[in-house]
Amino acid sequence: MKASSKTKFKLLDSDKKDLLEFSGRNQEDLKTTDETSPFLNYDYFTTTEIISTFGFGKDQIVALMILSLAFFSEFSIAQLMPILATDLIAEFDLNPSIEPQILSATFAGFALSYPLWGLVADLYGRKKAIIMSGLWSLVWSAASSVAPNVFWLIIFRLLFSLAGGVTNIVMTYYYEYLPPKYHWMGPISGNQVGGFVFASAFPVLAGLLLLHYADLSWRIFVAVTASPLVLFCLAAIVYLLESPRFLLVNGRSSEAYDVLEKMARRNKRELPGKFALKVEDEVGRSKEQAKGANILKMSLAALKNWKILRTFVCIMMIGTTTRFVTYGMSFIKNDFVFRTGKESSYCDEAHGRIELLKVSDYETLMLTIIGELVACAVLIPVLKVNFSLKISAIVSFGLSSLLTCILYSCPSLHIALALMTIIRILSQVVNLNMWMRLSGLLPTEVRCSLFGLCTFFMYFTLPAMPFLTQDLAKLSPHYTTSVCVLYILVGFIGALLLPIKMHAN
Repeated sequence: MKASSKTKFKLLDSDKKDLLEFSGRNQEDLKTTDETSPFLNYDYFTTTEIISTFGFGKDQIVALMILSLAFFSEFSIAQLMPILATDLIAEFDLNPSIEPQILSATFAGFALSYPLWGLVADLYGRKKAIIMSGLWSLVWSAASSVAPNVFWLIIFRLLFSLAGGVTNIVMTYYYEYLPPKYHWMGPISGNQVGGFVFASAFPVLAGLLLLHYADLSWRIFVAVTASPLVLFCLAAIVYLLESPRFLLVNGRSSEAYDVLEKMARRNKRELPGKFALKVEDEVGRSKEQAKGANILKMSLAALKNWKILRTFVCIMMIGTTTRFVTYGMSFIKNDFVFRTGKESSYCDEAHGRIELLKVSDYETLMLTIIGELVACAVLIPVLKVNFSLKISAIVSFGLSSLLTCILYSCPSLHIALALMTIIRILSQVVNLNMWMRLSGLLPTEVRCSLFGLCTFFMYFTLPAMPFLTQDLAKLSPHYTTSVCVLYILVGFIGALLLPIKMHAN
């Protein structure tokens, strides 16, 4: 379908009202309309088809730039918390075990936040949920910078993490807002560049400039690292539009049309001539849903479908692995950078160092982050060609298990860091592919809620991760390595059980 270059969609107010009230009926209803209907000469399209007519342009580019900042609240944790904990331990002469406590509280909050914000997004809209969770993150980041003691800092970080669900909402927003041909650009710009590169590098640079060179308080460090959230909230409020697909399935056809019109105008394109909107035909949507059933009933109806349920469970297993590798490898390598010398091997006993970080420590961290940017060279073609999640997961987890086993041989610190970076890159290939598939698997009415529920199970074991990585490493690095191998095995089994061809709504 091509957009008209001459005829813009113009109707009298009364005609427009009738047309939009008629929108949402299925195609069979439209075909049986009587001869006096004003819609007989109209074409009927889904929001996805309309978005595809004016393609990828300025509107989507700016939206992607804004949304990339939304990932900062979650992904900065991997670098911010170890740097902050090291400074707190040195300043207050605390027991090093305080770091796992802060991290565990943070991940517990993240796990709870995903189904919560998913429900909010399905009830009130993607845009509102994204902005509300961003503002929540900003408030508790600011509170953390003025925490009177470590106890309150842990409480504030727990409250801060309750907004982590924004990343799930953004993933579903990409699926509904971008043309299908460009879905891959969402996870790459947001999860990979915004999350793993920018959100990981910013705390390291801030720590180097503020804690090392300027020798300022850790409170200033926490406040500065929250600054991207200020920019995100302001830009999101001013520029972001609601998902037209969400609006249409909730009977808000007039608003869906207005959003599509604004998207086309921003891209300097025109909507088709005469058209009416129709709801996507999605697997997992029951007749009860059309009558306004609640979110719980709609979710259960979707999961009763075997195609959805089987894939849903397999993705949970795969996601459990990618979540652990994503964060676990970060904490393992950070722990070795912080607590061992440059010439140490992976198996050398940690020295329990509590002095402030040196420039060489920050440099080593930055080198591992650069590897995440290089990963885009692998991720872009895999996502762009819509490569099979099953095959990519089997290959990635198979290679990851072999590389992880090399750590048993006690390589030098730098070789160990290189191995862990490669394992994370392999995990990211699966991770981003998985998020795209999960978005498309679920019907629109419950997409965010079920997405959040699935992620909750992925994060369920993460509160124990700091102890499984950092505390076990103090006893023997081989214990930590074995935990990594077991997690990778879970994902590998999930990949084997996953259908080769996944259904997509």
